[in-house]
Amino acid sequence: MSLLLLGCVVAALAGEPELPSEPSDQTLIYYNARLSLREKQPAEAVKLWLLRNSVEDQAGVVSPHDDDFGSLTWAALGQLGICQDGLPMDADGAGLWPVALHNWLVRDMGRRVVKGTRPFAAFEVGQQQRRISINDVLSAEELRTVQLKRGHCLRPRLLLAELGENPLADLSDTHVVADLLLYLLDRSAETLDPANVHGLAAIESRKFDLHLQLMQIAAREAKQDALKRARRARAVGLSRTSVAVMNEDAPAHSFTDDSVPAAILHASLAWPASEWMALSPDRRLFLFDHARAADEDPKALDRVVLGVIDALVTEGDGEQVAAWVARLSSAKDDPAAREVIWGGDRGQRLLALDPESGFEERSVIALYRGVNQLERGELRDALRSLAFALQQSEDSRDAENTRRLSRRW
Repeated sequence: MSLLLLGCVVAALAGEPELPSEPSDQTLIYYNARLSLREKQPAEAVKLWLLRNSVEDQAGVVSPHDDDFGSLTWAALGQLGICQDGLPMDADGAGLWPVALHNWLVRDMGRRVVKGTRPFAAFEVGQQQRRISINDVLSAEELRTVQLKRGHCLRPRLLLAELGENPLADLSDTHVVADLLLYLLDRSAETLDPANVHGLAAIESRKFDLHLQLMQIAAREAKQDALKRARRARAVGLSRTSVAVMNEDAPAHSFTDDSVPAAILHASLAWPASEWMALSPDRRLFLFDHARAADEDPKALDRVVLGVIDALVTEGDGEQVAAWVARLSSAKDDPAAREVIWGGDRGQRLLALDPESGFEERSVIALYRGVNQLERGELRDALRSLAFALQQSEDSRDAENTRRLSRRW
């Protein structure tokens, strides 16, 4: 089963605390750890947590942001696929430990633990080597040479027991891991602090994805079972009609209107554009297309489309703008409804997209605007728009018709 690693945007601490005029050593360590995680260097963030342990051991103090530092370390370890055993759950921080543990499971699924070196063998070359935990205090030399490696992890086993599953279950088994991932994502709804994290839509999208994949697996297994039953039935002499009736009585594996996936799709239409933009481009389209296929409210669907288009225009992502313009359902059946795309400020902003952004239909937008301006008697503006449409028509996917219509008008 293909599993999606939740992006750092879900688990990233929101906001940026102010750096005091005279920060303490611990505060500087914390800020550097934040910077490391933001620059996609989670290993450096974890090493800074180990440095924090040493400073606390010597000075007996931590920074005022220590709760957030713990959350940051959870996120970094999850991204690395390093076990978070020993790290306290960040109940007083961002509460993102379930998301970080989800990330660890995704990264670790099916990977074998690499055997470590023999600690005492280092004595042969006059060195000392030992295994450490995330809460150990290291010397200055150890901090310079510390290496992060994957190892066996106890916490997922404890959560399996909490879930009512066998704690010794195989964590490479698709069903076992999917159930545990869903449990963690459900727990995150209780633990995450909305004031300290952003991009929560990614969690709902991930839950939908897991439910969908589980149903696909169940449908595939049911089909295999049906084939086996059919072979056995024919072997004992049952007629084809009897076999067909037997297969029709098999349970269906698709989500219903009152299922969790359907509820996620329905709720997604009320998300602000910022939540949709927190998803990756592929995840946005994947989730929206399923909402559209579920016959959700067309007006609500179009509100989502227009909100995402506006956000994408701001980002200058013309290629994605084109993909979302094609999903405006009202414009397909009602040409007059297309004005919400080419008219007003939105149309003007679309014209301002650079060709390098990937938006190829500026000429079509200009053509619609020019015709509209002509109908309103705004001759100067109309000529300017039609000239622009003719000039940019070569970039259009339907260059010939766009060019012909621009000249005709």
